[in-house]
Amino acid sequence: MSFYSKPNYSKHLHKWLKRGRSWHIEYDEYLSNHITHNWIALDAAGVSQDKMQWWQQVYINEGVAKGTVSSTIESEMLDPPRPNALDYTAITEANWLNNLQTTRIGFEAYRDFFDAKIAELGLNACLKRYYPTLSEGMAGAALHPIIHTGWAVDVESDDMASEGLAYMATAFQPLATGANHSDCQLWSPDVPDIIEALKQILMDDSVPQLAKDANTLS
Repeated sequence: MSFYSKPNYSKHLHKWLKRGRSWHIEYDEYLSNHITHNWIALDAAGVSQDKMQWWQQVYINEGVAKGTVSSTIESEMLDPPRPNALDYTAITEANWLNNLQTTRIGFEAYRDFFDAKIAELGLNACLKRYYPTLSEGMAGAALHPIIHTGWAVDVESDDMASEGLAYMATAFQPLATGANHSDCQLWSPDVPDIIEALKQILMDDSVPQLAKDANTLS
């Protein structure tokens, strides 16, 4: 059974994803910026370039006439790109593991590091080298870093991938089932692991009807 087939993304999509770097990966201290995620979804749905621009205007409240569209809470809070902190070290092959979970201060340094690594190794090789370790902290920022990285892989965007890996590094937070929580029992050991639980949900007979209802309501 196949749960997903890759959409036919347009040739214009990477232009929009590169534009996503016009804003920081987070806003209002800790909330995740979804502008690129929505551009990907819109492009997959086959919208026009005008509609892609319209979404940017709605999301960041840019030049939208008052009362013509409904802007999100996020739209007035997106932050501009942040420069590397002057007092923060450069991320290198020698120290990248020592700077995980840096409470976001190292995001720009990590992004620069992964930009260089993707340029050097290529996206696939870079992911094989760094993703397994970073995935151990996937719970960070409510899974948004790994979601950002996943979108990047799906559309083969180097710009988003380095952001996603940098976000995974700075928001690094292991799941409660990780090895560092092995000394405490948080719930029954008989429950399925996260992959098996997701598989059970996807195989549930009620899912197609739930999806149909959700589509109708939206």
